[in-house]
Amino acid sequence: MRVAPTVIKIVMQTSKSLSTAAEEQLLDQLYTVLAELNQPDKVQNFLFSFLSPTERIVFAKRLQIAWLLHQGKSYDVIAKQLNVSSATISSVGANKDAEGMLQAFKALELDRKVEGTLNTWAFWQRK
Repeated sequence: MRVAPTVIKIVMQTSKSLSTAAEEQLLDQLYTVLAELNQPDKVQNFLFSFLSPTERIVFAKRLQIAWLLHQGKSYDVIAKQLNVSSATISSVGANKDAEGMLQAFKALELDRKVEGTLNTWAFWQRK
């Protein structure tokens, strides 16, 4: 007799709900802190302090999914590369044209240009 696998769903719960004004104040604080962390090492320290390793990977995978969709990669390619489901890809893809995502893509494109320039500079320095 085959037994169906047990599905365990983990739901992150927050404490009792707050008023809308209190939630807005908390979110404003978060946005201010993130805005002030304008260097990768500072952001890394912050994220390591507040997110579990799993939460950091989930967040990073979601960003990479959006980036790969932005580059025109297929669901199959993304699923294999990042070991994610098509449902996760679809969920992220629903927001890939949101202003925040477009800003993230600009940052990633700039980072790649800088990285390419530094690699070219390093190449010429070795000669």
